[in-house]
Amino acid sequence: MNRNSKERQAKIMDLLKEQEVVKTKELMELFQTPPETIRKDLLHLEKLGLVEKGHGFAKISPSYIEAPVTIRSQLNSMKKNSIAETAIHMIPNGSVIFLDGGSTSFSLAKLLVQKDQVTVITTSLPIADLITSKTSNIAFLANGFVKKGALTMKGPYTVESLAHFKTDFAFMGTNGMLYHDGATCKDYDDIPIKTAAINNTQNAVLLCDSQKFSSGAIMEYAKWEDFSYLITDTDVSEEIKTRIRAKTKLILASV
Repeated sequence: MNRNSKERQAKIMDLLKEQEVVKTKELMELFQTPPETIRKDLLHLEKLGLVEKGHGFAKISPSYIEAPVTIRSQLNSMKKNSIAETAIHMIPNGSVIFLDGGSTSFSLAKLLVQKDQVTVITTSLPIADLITSKTSNIAFLANGFVKKGALTMKGPYTVESLAHFKTDFAFMGTNGMLYHDGATCKDYDDIPIKTAAINNTQNAVLLCDSQKFSSGAIMEYAKWEDFSYLITDTDVSEEIKTRIRAKTKLILASV
């Protein structure tokens, strides 16, 4: 898929997030493209599970609409908890870490009650609140605008503020990785934020449950080789394990 297709599909998703339903004819007029091009875009987005295609229209998939991390952390909670329990052993007392705004990162944040004098940099309002209210550790919330639903920070101020912190570990999340060779996100705005977190850490760690390998997303923000470790659960196929091990260190968390 070429860059124009990815950018057009991302804009289609931005439009659907605003109005939830859009007519195919409107998309043709907006992008000045023939119906076959829009049809291919919508079929690809439907295959990724991001939209539902109807006769002459498309609507955003209910599974795409982002719930707060406190709700998302309850989905596949056993797997996410086991991944978090594996990751917590990496964190020494007195270290500086970054926690992404994902649901598995939220599960990891809950376990930081076991640690002392850890400084947590995060873009997530729920994680910052959890760290300050439930643990004795320190939380720094990145500057920026608040993203509705997910309650994470976004924008150029967020990227700028993250550049001031050097971390021992950055624990990153991902959306679906089907058809990708790395971690993904739903919004272009998230890419520079996640990139800044990875560029300013000694060890980038990707946390993802096995379901992420069977669902899709549009944008890839980092390759597997950009991570020092990838932690997932044991319900991953041998094919995927082999692909990941060729790029980075794979850690399997028992459920």
